[in-house]
Amino acid sequence: MSLALCGVPAAANEFLRSMKPAAAFSIGLLTGAAAIAVVELFYMQSAEPARTGASSAAETKLAGETEPLRLLQQKNARLNAEVQRFRETASTLKSNLAARTANTASYGSMPPPPATDYEEVVVSEPPPPPIVEEVYNPAPGPSHVWIGSSWTWYGGRWVWVRGRWAWPPHRRAIWVGGHWKRRGGSGVWTAGHWR
Repeated sequence: MSLALCGVPAAANEFLRSMKPAAAFSIGLLTGAAAIAVVELFYMQSAEPARTGASSAAETKLAGETEPLRLLQQKNARLNAEVQRFRETASTLKSNLAARTANTASYGSMPPPPATDYEEVVVSEPPPPPIVEEVYNPAPGPSHVWIGSSWTWYGGRWVWVRGRWAWPPHRRAIWVGGHWKRRGGSGVWTAGHWR
């Protein structure tokens, strides 16, 4: 059955399609529970006018039935709050994924700096001035280390490498950024490496 027939707007339908199955299933359950609560609420309200001419015993029974209605309204409010939290979480996850994808897409065919080995290369010219573009995305895990954007010598030319989160090769590893030093009449480039 189409979600559009259930009164779910097309934007929400598209939102549910783009989610992971477990989250979409949870939201589906919550939406179904909310729909049941609305139907029960409608039933309770439509049954009320028929009881207006009823005896005092019927009025007492009706007063007893308002408590379940109040509980349904509370349950509906909780479900709406839960759906809103799911939407906010999904939105945050989407934006984080988009930022990470944009961050890694800038590498092109260039590999990231070596994980443990480093090299020194004679390079006559120093790297260009740094490009200011640091965007810190949330760390993918507690052990990840931020490696800032920098110039690196690759393929006989200076290439800009954007910052990224990296997993250290061992527990006490420290990232040493690449650096250029003048030695004699030329310079030496030392690639970034883990120490």
